[in-house]
Amino acid sequence: MAVIKTEAILLKSIPFSNSSNIIHFYTKEHGKIAVIAKGSRRMKSPFRGFLEPLTLVEIIYLFKQTREIQTLSKIENIEIYLRNNKTLVTTVYATAIIECLDKFIRDIQPDESIFQLTVQSLRFIDRHPDLNGHILVYFLLQLIENIGFKIDFHNCPECHHPIIDAYYHFNKGRLICAQCSQNNKSSQYFSKETLEYLNSIVQIADETELVKINLQINPEKIIKFLVSYLSYHIDYQINLKSLELLHNFTRME
Repeated sequence: MAVIKTEAILLKSIPFSNSSNIIHFYTKEHGKIAVIAKGSRRMKSPFRGFLEPLTLVEIIYLFKQTREIQTLSKIENIEIYLRNNKTLVTTVYATAIIECLDKFIRDIQPDESIFQLTVQSLRFIDRHPDLNGHILVYFLLQLIENIGFKIDFHNCPECHHPIIDAYYHFNKGRLICAQCSQNNKSSQYFSKETLEYLNSIVQIADETELVKINLQINPEKIIKFLVSYLSYHIDYQINLKSLELLHNFTRME
């Protein structure tokens, strides 16, 4: 049995028995793991107050090769996000980042660049809540590239001509220029301005450069497209519950 110490992002917590929780983390060195936090639901548990969403923590856990669920030994907070910015919209977009990490990354797939991308995106959304949707767009574009499904916003895959405006074809998982997309109903239109916005975000060095971009584009439609694109290419339909919650809440207002 090995004792492992690592930084981790808490993905979700599931009650287990009357006193414990199963915690899913994305760790810096070991990818996604599941641990049992024994007694964590008891009032005097040393884990209480540390198993909160939107936190970066340092954990120590006991690893055994033959177990799918490891045992949490110790946990300490490193950073708590949105402590002072807990508006509904900002919380939903930050939670969507965590949900993407949970749903799009396979178990035991360590990738320190994805870990750092997540931490940096959560830090930035904490400091710039007014850019919350655009930060999620940036996160998704970087995640897509890291996983290996980078989107070509420049040339049409059908005619190979430069793309000026385009349609995303849900049944093909591709962005196709407007001329090649005539009379296609299973698609979503992207104007020249929207494609310029996406190209600008793809080209920035890190999320701090978002403040330099023209952010007049509404990110909601783009987020829907990026989630659909990822779902198509991993061959598994993903719906982000956090964004569905925001959509339902907005519709009720």
